[in-house]
Amino acid sequence: MKNYSSVFKKFAKLNGSQHIASEFALKGIENIVKKFEVKSVFELGTGIGTIPYLVKSINKEIKYVGIEGNEFCIKVLYQNLEAFVSNYFELFETTDAFNKKEKFDLIIIDGKADSLNFIKNIVNKSSIVFIEGDRLVQVQEIKSMFPKSLIFRVITNKMNYLWSPFKSGFMGGYTLIFLKDTINFKLFYICSRIKTAILYRLRWLKKYLN
Repeated sequence: MKNYSSVFKKFAKLNGSQHIASEFALKGIENIVKKFEVKSVFELGTGIGTIPYLVKSINKEIKYVGIEGNEFCIKVLYQNLEAFVSNYFELFETTDAFNKKEKFDLIIIDGKADSLNFIKNIVNKSSIVFIEGDRLVQVQEIKSMFPKSLIFRVITNKMNYLWSPFKSGFMGGYTLIFLKDTINFKLFYICSRIKTAILYRLRWLKKYLN
């Protein structure tokens, strides 16, 4: 079983699971972490700990900084993450509380903030931004800050499980943003765009035939 699948099943059973990332989003994060050898992650909106648990299950030595202001999530977060996550893991309640001079390979946006301008200070030229779900406002904000970046939507036609904490329908997708136009990023971008276009057409065809 892949890391993302076992982690989703684990966290889908916990209190607060109605707001966790979809299994497909977790699969995307696992793919990015492994393919691009991510060494550091910043997450806005750690929730009950699904994504940091996934990342640490891939590589315990990845540096992880999370932002979470919800009292319930903060209370259960460390319980859910278990002891193995404690190394190279820091949690802050606001974006103002951490050192913005640090640079991160992967920035995950899975929550809200008054402004995302702080992200300019924590990225390097080859950073990747992962926006979970349908967060169009955050996508547009990042796009305005990095107009030359590669931005694309990734979806799946796989349906939510009946036992999952989500309603019936397609598993949630995500948006990827590559700040630098390298050959590896460009190839990944092109392949993803083609696959997403095909999936959208298959969705339309299925709806039309029904």
